[in-house]
Amino acid sequence: MDAMPFDPRLLVKIANVRMPFGKYAGTRLLYLPEEYLLWFRDKGFPKSYAIHSNVDASSSNGSESVEGIESIESSRTDLGQLLALTLEIKIQGLEKILEPLITEKN
Repeated sequence: MDAMPFDPRLLVKIANVRMPFGKYAGTRLLYLPEEYLLWFRDKGFPKSYAIHSNVDASSSNGSESVEGIESIESSRTDLGQLLALTLEIKIQGLEKILEPLITEKN
């Protein structure tokens, strides 16, 4: 079985999409506590909750585009997939490398 190619746009989403519900509603996925993500892993990541992001894959200053990433405006992504990837990023200690992908500093 062939592995699916990794979509780098998911990293931009993790840096910009906010948790849509629960205790951490409004928090960027990147900044969710690892314990919260572990809880989801143990209980089950959301399977049918889709998010619609209006994230532009440009750099934080808006003048450059991230190499190899096109605009992902209005693309649909499974929240569970993003939470699982966010957990893996946190376990590996790689959160800081995603901070330059944040498009607005709020």
